[in-house]
Amino acid sequence: MSERAVPSDALLDLLLERATAGLDPEASAELERLMRDQPEQVQAEAEAIEQSVAAVLLAMDTRPQGLPAAVRDRILAGAPVTLLPRARTGRPRAIALGWWSAAACLGLALAGWWPRLFVGPRAVPAASEARAALLASAHVVRAQWTAGAAAPPGGLSGDVVFDPVTQRGYLRLRGIAANDPRQQQYQLWIADAGRAQPEPVDGGVFNVDATALAAAGGEVLIPFEPRLPVHSPAAFVVTLEQPGGVVISRQEHVLALAKVQTG
Repeated sequence: MSERAVPSDALLDLLLERATAGLDPEASAELERLMRDQPEQVQAEAEAIEQSVAAVLLAMDTRPQGLPAAVRDRILAGAPVTLLPRARTGRPRAIALGWWSAAACLGLALAGWWPRLFVGPRAVPAASEARAALLASAHVVRAQWTAGAAAPPGGLSGDVVFDPVTQRGYLRLRGIAANDPRQQQYQLWIADAGRAQPEPVDGGVFNVDATALAAAGGEVLIPFEPRLPVHSPAAFVVTLEQPGGVVISRQEHVLALAKVQTG
């Protein structure tokens, strides 16, 4: 039986930082260099450990202030989700790495070592439960999706729920196709009746993974937080845009529209 490759301490240090607080450009470049110099087996092992730590943080509901949204949302959705990056300055060398190691050990024990088993099956019910809790809020807004001009032949269905108080929401979509993030990404837009500016608020970009989509029976559940505060949501729109999304959408590829009913 072959011995399992172990990532270097420097590589683990940077991966832990990325999973808990994010990396500045210098550290990010250093991580990329280290990853290039490692065999594929070590890369996979290192990334699995990073995902385990982030998953444990969510399971323990610690939510450290610097936890990258991309890591958090990817775990909650049970599929790779790419959000616009958040800037960060400085490297948190004061982080108690012993604590993070203990958290990682807890996650690995629960998952039987491979964190993807922890992230996958556990993430879907966690997102469903979080959405159910959101629906119980007195301030929650809920709207049903209708197919847009660029929707697939079978159309799209599902709903969107959003709490203007916590600024958190979930997209539930059925009939949406998997995308290649190297070519195009989905982007959420929110029309806010309380804003003087006519442009909709960016709700973030996301991907739909084919494997995760099939495992979930053709339905995806995507958590989101708008880039700017939204207090009076009037409509939600999902478009297909270039990788990384756009600042202002031309609304050329509208897949789904959900209008909020008032009164």
